[in-house]
Amino acid sequence: MICIVLIILGLSLIVLFERSLSLTGLFVFEEIAPEGFNFTYQGEVSETAALQAIQDAQLEIAVMRQNNLTTIFVEDVLNEANLQYGQGNYTVVLKMAQLISFIKKEKIEFLDRLELIKDKELEFQTKKVDTYAGQALIQQSRKAFVNDQLKEAQALLEQADAELGKANAEKERQKGLAYLSKNFFLKYWWQIILVMCILSVVSPYLAKRIIKKRRQQKLARLREELGQTQELIKKLQRDCFIEKKISTETYKKKAVRYEERMAEIKHTIPVIEAQLRGKSWFSKKSEKRADQAQLNKKKTLGVLEIK
Repeated sequence: MICIVLIILGLSLIVLFERSLSLTGLFVFEEIAPEGFNFTYQGEVSETAALQAIQDAQLEIAVMRQNNLTTIFVEDVLNEANLQYGQGNYTVVLKMAQLISFIKKEKIEFLDRLELIKDKELEFQTKKVDTYAGQALIQQSRKAFVNDQLKEAQALLEQADAELGKANAEKERQKGLAYLSKNFFLKYWWQIILVMCILSVVSPYLAKRIIKKRRQQKLARLREELGQTQELIKKLQRDCFIEKKISTETYKKKAVRYEERMAEIKHTIPVIEAQLRGKSWFSKKSEKRADQAQLNKKKTLGVLEIK
């Protein structure tokens, strides 16, 4: 009895071990098939068809080796197909043969597309396009492809293509703007020169008008402030001498500040008035001194000297 039990346990372990090595023994077939793979078979499922499928799969793997493509996964699938053929699961064999053919086709198409995108990258580089982002994605796509991560490799290659397209579009946009600006000047050169000449003539006049307007505004503010300061001094005098709200010392301190400000304003107003008339304040003073000297000279000439 003990021997029989041990034999049964040994056979069970062997079966479980074989199933653990099987791609379909513990996994659903759809879990190992890449996205986009669909099994279709119209012919008769038979031993002959399954054997022919295995032979075709071997040829597909040979083509992949010739193109320096990784075959680790498809070789595992082929081994599983041979195992299923021995067990009479011909439908599974046909599925796995089609899977090998599908993966070979996807890899060849990926390489073709990779070459096209590399050619595009080289073309853009000759046009001085910044292809750094696209290059990085191409390298990542290659790495994923070598690791048999076909879906990720395809997604990265699409991103690389999109990045190259955006970089080229940006370069074309900049080139177009530069062309438009150059073409605009060549087309309207005499109008641009005419406008610049007009501005060179008009700008000094406009500048004088602006300066004059600002001086007028400043003069009005100073006159207003002068009146307000005078009113503040009067109020300060009432608060000190009539209503006795503040002391004499406080009055003196505040009065000094007000008087200093009034003196400053009275000094500035004539300067601005002279500037508005087109003369400097200093030339005005000089004219007054000249007029006074001329008047003194006339008075001296009109006096009779008695000896």
